Amino acid sequence: MSDLRHTEKGFRWSSCSVEQFHHFLNGDTATCLYNLPHEDESLPRVLPGKLLSLDAQCRKDRGTSACFKDDRVCAQLFCFDASSGYCVSYRPAAEGSDCGNGKICSNGRCVYDNGNSISDFDVHRSGEHYLFESTQIKPVYTDPPSSTTPEPPTSSTTAR
Repeated sequence: MSDLRHTEKGFRWSSCSVEQFHHFLNGDTATCLYNLPHEDESLPRVLPGKLLSLDAQCRKDRGTSACFKDDRVCAQLFCFDASSGYCVSYRPAAEGSDCGNGKICSNGRCVYDNGNSISDFDVHRSGEHYLFESTQIKPVYTDPPSSTTPEPPTSSTTAR
């Protein structure tokens, strides 16, 4: 499930990957996804790239610094490799990373920053499951008809 060429297409799921998600979400191991989060453990509603600079991301991955700080990082973050002396592509920069000129990385592209793009959500109890309804995005899960197994998301909402 990885785009080894590190292109923008790496942000779209293949039909095989979507099928694997459906298989996982319909299995017993996915039940933890329906647990209500603890109120005292809420995560910040901030994109990860706003929390970690490109250099910090490279330090975590390779122990070095970022080689480039422009629009290329959205598809490939190049970090300096001390053993070879070259810049090595490892993965895309985190969502929200600065890619120059007031822009940030979003879905593999360098776009103008319009503030934090993670929407807030409301929690609704539905049977034994909790549904997280975003204020900007349609809910991914719907109430199961008569079983405790959730319906899988549609392919249009899974491609992220």
